[in-house]
Formats: sequence, structure tokens, C-alpha cells
Amino acid sequence: MKKYLIPLVIIVLIAINFFFFNYYFPGSSLDGIDVSWQKRIEESKIDLKETFTLDAPSLEQVFYLLEDGFTLQLLRPEKEIFSLKILHLISKETILYDKGRLKEEVKELLNTLPDNQAPQDAQLLIKEGELVLLPHQLGYNFPDEDRLFEMIEDAISQEKYQLDLEPFIDRPAVLSQDLQAEKNKWREYKLENEDYSWILEGKELYLLYNEDLSLNQEKAQELLEDYFSEADSGNTIWMVDTEESLPLFIEALKNHDPSWEVVYRRVRRNPDSNYSMYNGIAVSIDRQWLWMYRDSQVVFQAPIISGNPNKGYPTHRGQWSILSMDTNTRLANTNREGYSYDVPVNYWMQINYEGMIEGIHDATWHWAFGTDTYLWDGSHGCINLSVADMATLYSLSWVGLPVWVY
Repeated sequence: MKKYLIPLVIIVLIAINFFFFNYYFPGSSLDGIDVSWQKRIEESKIDLKETFTLDAPSLEQVFYLLEDGFTLQLLRPEKEIFSLKILHLISKETILYDKGRLKEEVKELLNTLPDNQAPQDAQLLIKEGELVLLPHQLGYNFPDEDRLFEMIEDAISQEKYQLDLEPFIDRPAVLSQDLQAEKNKWREYKLENEDYSWILEGKELYLLYNEDLSLNQEKAQELLEDYFSEADSGNTIWMVDTEESLPLFIEALKNHDPSWEVVYRRVRRNPDSNYSMYNGIAVSIDRQWLWMYRDSQVVFQAPIISGNPNKGYPTHRGQWSILSMDTNTRLANTNREGYSYDVPVNYWMQINYEGMIEGIHDATWHWAFGTDTYLWDGSHGCINLSVADMATLYSLSWVGLPVWVY
């Protein structure tokens, strides 16, 4: 019997070892889980509900690769015979996926992404008198197909299923929203000259600027001269000095000032060469102008309003002289239509006894001196000046001074 005992023990031990070669010894754990008496397997596979994503917030897109295409392979430690002991084992994990499919999907992804380019700043421009906001352009520096494939594989090997594409997207220094406030300021901008009720805005204003919003000074000068050559056609006492006003206009446009003021100059007209005098006053009815001569030189000139020829009150032409001078007096008479008047004047110089007695005096009720206003709103024969001009003329005159009306 004893001779069979030893072989029997050996057989039992071999059987027990064979059993625990295929089953876990009591108290053993696998990946931290108790597997006592459980059958040992060499490997297992778990389908992972994972999708590899590539985020691109600047593109407002998320890209998906290998949807439900990942499998977790668990490789168990090799079986050991004659290991009648408690074992604490860790499986080797491997993520399986179709690399060929991933390669194709990476290629398709790159075809979807924008082409690589440098970033471009947003620009606010003026084109043909219109404000134009060119939006910014993002810059792209995406890796090529092989490099992107390597980066995705590296992430997967670390059990990461996401790759951020934002580091490959460059934002320009000036964004579209950065220029919106400036665009609104341009839209609201207008330049006013109160004296002439002239408001520059919209397209008329924008046409004065170059595409890069810098001021085109040649266009500004042309507009200024054109405007005041027409606006001042009826104002013959004071006119805008466009040469002196231009720098103020330019400065206002550069600074986006809301208003500006012009510089005025007194109008001067050359006397008629055929009617010059040594000492005296020359009056042109046709030109509605007066010149004061001293020693053949013009020392003063002024615009006038003479008598209305269409109502039978033309100022009489001829060689006259100052017969009398007076200040702060009244002119009273009744015209041939039976209309009586009695008006105060600051200065009066009588030159003849023609018509209703003619003279030179100030007229506060007139303003368009030097124009053809005399043809419908002229005097009863007198020569009218503004108060300021008449004060100067009076101070330079004396009784007996020749007056030539032509």
C-alpha cells in the first residue's frame, strides 16, 4: 500500500496544480478584483463606446473619428504551473482600432479643414464713398497628414480620445468686433458750418477720404473752393477766404470735429481804368461799386445799392461833387406814387439836386450791396452803403470833393 502512496500524492498534487493552472487560487485578484475559483482566460476584449474627437472652437466645429471603433484588449499574465499560492495579477491593456480606417478619416478631415494661411487683421475702409468693414481672417497652421496621424495615435495610446486643434489656429491682432465701435463713429460723424448751414455727412463726407481713412486734402480743397464759389455768389461785402479757411477745414476733418468756422475777407474789386480820378469818389452803376481816390490811388472801396431804374428812380450819371455833409439826420419825402417815407440815417452827403435830390448815405434796411438787387429793390436815386462803410467814406470826404457817377 505504501508503495502506491507516494505516486498517489504526486498524482493528486499534479491534479491540484493542473486545476489551479486553469482556475485562480482562492484569495487571488486580477486587476484588483477577487477571482477566487474563477476560470483563468488568456485574454478578453471589451468594445469601448468611445469616439475620437478633435475640437476647434474658433471654427465652431467638432470633428469625430473612428466612431465606436475602439476595442480594449486585456492580455492576462501567463499561466504558471506549480503556483499553489495566492496571486495578485494585472492584465496588460491594449487599445485596438483600425489604423487603415483612421488613416483615411484623417485624410478626409484635412480636406475638410481650411487651408493653411497667415492670419489677417480686420480692416475698416472707405471705397467709393462707402464704409466697408473687411472681416478678420483666422490663420491656420495645421500639421500634415502623417504628423496629425502620429499625434492622434499618441493620444490613443495614452487612452485620450480628444485632440485640441486650437493651438494650430492663430487669431489676428485686430478682430472684426474691435472695429465695430470705430465704424459706428464714422457712421455718426458729420461736420457742420453754422454760418452757411452746410452739413457734410454720409457719402459726400466719405468721398473726401482715401481707402485707408486718411484725408485726401486735394479733394477737400476742391470741395471747399467749389462750395464757397457758389455759396458766396450773392455776398459781396464779405466772402470766405478759402486760402485761410482751408487749414481749418482740413484740421476739422482730420480730428472729426463736429463743427468749424470759416475765415472771411473783405471783397475788393479793381477800379475801371477808364474812370480813374486824382481826388474824388468814382461810382459804377453797372458794377454797383464805389472807389475813393487820393492822389490817383484807391484808398477805400465799398459795394453799393443805387437807384431803381425799373421804377423810374435811376441814379443820375455825371460829374458831381459833395454839396453838404451831415450826421444823424432824417430823410423824408414823398415819391411819385404818393408813398411817404421818413427814415433816420447816420451819415448823409448830398451830391446833386437831380430827381428827388440825390446823395450818398447808409441804409440799414439793405444787405445785398454790390449785387443787381438795385434793379428791383434799389433806392429813389441815392447811393446806399452799409453803416460801417459809410462811416469810413464820410471820414475821408469833404464838401466840394468830386463825385463821378458813371
